[in-house]
Amino acid sequence: MAQVYGSYKVVMGNADRPNLLNSADRNNKKMIVKKLILENFRGYKYVEIPFQDGINIIIGRNDVGKSTILEAMDIFFGSSKVSIDFSDRCIDSDGDIAITTFFKVDTTKEYLIDTDIKSNLKDEFLLNKDGLLEIRKEWDCSKGKLTATSLSIYLNAEYPTAFKKNPLPTLKIDELKKVLEDKKSAVDVINLHTYITDNKIDSIDIEAYSSDTDEKPEIKLDKRKRSSIRKVIYEVLKTQQQLDLETTLIPMNKEDGKNIFEALEKDFPLYELFQSDRENKDNDKGIQDPLKIVTKRVIKKSQAVIDELIKTVEAEIETTSKNTLAKLKEMNEDLANELSAESITKDFSTLFSYSFISDRGIPLNKRGSGIRRLVLLNFLRAEAENNSLEDDNIIYALEEPETSQHADHQKMIMEAFKAIAAKPNYQVFITTHSTNLLKMINPEEVTFVKRIDGFPTVIESENLIYQIAENLGTLPNLNSNLVVIVEGVTDKYFIETINQVIPEFKEIIDLSIAKIPIFWVGGSNVTNWVATRPLKDLNMIEFHIYDSDGENHYADEIQKINAWQNGSFATETAMPSIENYIHPDIVLQGKEDETIQEYFTANLNNIKQNLAAKWNDETWNAMKANWITHNKVATTLKELGYSSSKNYLTEHLSKKMTKEHLEQLNAYDELKGWFEKIKELNDKYN
Repeated sequence: MAQVYGSYKVVMGNADRPNLLNSADRNNKKMIVKKLILENFRGYKYVEIPFQDGINIIIGRNDVGKSTILEAMDIFFGSSKVSIDFSDRCIDSDGDIAITTFFKVDTTKEYLIDTDIKSNLKDEFLLNKDGLLEIRKEWDCSKGKLTATSLSIYLNAEYPTAFKKNPLPTLKIDELKKVLEDKKSAVDVINLHTYITDNKIDSIDIEAYSSDTDEKPEIKLDKRKRSSIRKVIYEVLKTQQQLDLETTLIPMNKEDGKNIFEALEKDFPLYELFQSDRENKDNDKGIQDPLKIVTKRVIKKSQAVIDELIKTVEAEIETTSKNTLAKLKEMNEDLANELSAESITKDFSTLFSYSFISDRGIPLNKRGSGIRRLVLLNFLRAEAENNSLEDDNIIYALEEPETSQHADHQKMIMEAFKAIAAKPNYQVFITTHSTNLLKMINPEEVTFVKRIDGFPTVIESENLIYQIAENLGTLPNLNSNLVVIVEGVTDKYFIETINQVIPEFKEIIDLSIAKIPIFWVGGSNVTNWVATRPLKDLNMIEFHIYDSDGENHYADEIQKINAWQNGSFATETAMPSIENYIHPDIVLQGKEDETIQEYFTANLNNIKQNLAAKWNDETWNAMKANWITHNKVATTLKELGYSSSKNYLTEHLSKKMTKEHLEQLNAYDELKGWFEKIKELNDKYN
């Protein structure tokens, strides 16, 4: 039977039981940190720090607050390397300490935010205005000390204004029913309270009703399920055009908000911080930590088994305790009524410890700091080559990895960091005061912290690398009076690689021997670079190569550089971009599994799946036919299923190029001219 109320048709019946094994539960997408906000924490009164999905380098002078950023994240994730206390409050503030972390999440993934049924964050309005999961941890500093009760946890979300004061996910089921029963509430329009209070049936199905349409999306209400009640309320607000959203702090550490946070916390990435300061103890963390990570990783994967074991133990304990108390009651009833059994479990990872002993019986922690550091760094290099970690979600945070390491080791370490960061669901955070590490990454992966007016500040600048150099008092590898300037780090990779793989170019000038630095400035910064000339006072000679983008994009800047009359020279590529100089036959060869695997070892399965799903012969053939004029090679290849296509071309496929390939592209003489000009300038000014 059906009755009509306003614009709704209410159908009585039994709601379908939801499928708890939703396919979203098996989605491989994990939580990725996109931003951190620190308030009143140590030297930071307020700072916002954006992060990239893969690798992030935080650079600045000593004691400027680089380590504070990594330690704040350790506190947020509760990783126990760093603890927070009242002395961490910024001395220039009398406010509370707050650490807010923003996560990119899979919006289709469902969480058990109630005890009964799963739902996703988007449908529950638990994401912020940018679609990110924003979690704020705040410590009350008003009492002059911090205790366990000082911490409050919030979600900052775009939430329905109608329930801003009492967000529905934090309400118990009886409280949710009262919302429906309240005749003043926003959902009274369909008189649902009548059915909730008066009917004995288990559930009510509600369909949006309109006489001028055949489409009737179902809204199902199971009065036993909080998520079902919330869904109905949200849908009613939406249909009645009352679903206004407002930024709302939703408390997570009281009432049923705890369920939400506990569900989300289980999905947090493992955060592993490696600090530069070490204590010389037998359980030296520099030795313990790498193996502890493996322990935590295995335990997290086996959590379901561990949970079952805990349940079995607790059930046995409960049975035994009941029997014990029953016997105790025979002897002393009052005492038996006062007692109950409570189980306390520990983190399983704390049950394991490890140590390395040399073949002469000397504990590794007694060896030099550089050797001990090498154990950690080579653990990370091993992680970079481990291809069985696709289901993991880990953040590695390292302070000053260059410390106590030879220059050759630093390069190997950075290669490992980049390989780890390229794995799905992995991030790497590094602090450093060495500008040499910056040569191997992109400008957007650099966070520069500088003290301004006494406060550490994240600097944004079009000439960031030279702002950094000026602040740190050094420039990377300026052991030459000549420098090569390109737009991006991938251009740098191509020039360095093609110089080594084409013997004729290497004979003209071997860049690896000449030690001529190659800097990237970022395409959007070229105009500003030419206008400000940051190397002018250093009397540097500059050789510039820029992409033409098929339309002489930097013609004005090139003309200005060539008019400096100090020996500097500028040119642009004949083809649109540096990627066009990779022969299409080499690119097509890159579709083969063995070729892909050489570069995409960490992400091989995803790349193969993407290629199978997206590769389109018609698109490829059209691009190949117009290869030397196609100005978006990397973009098109990405559309055809490659990830990191720009890096793949310039870092990897360029190694497979030959003189014949360049001649077929009519590019050999052009590139030969680049190296001849570099040699001419090098011979003249070095």
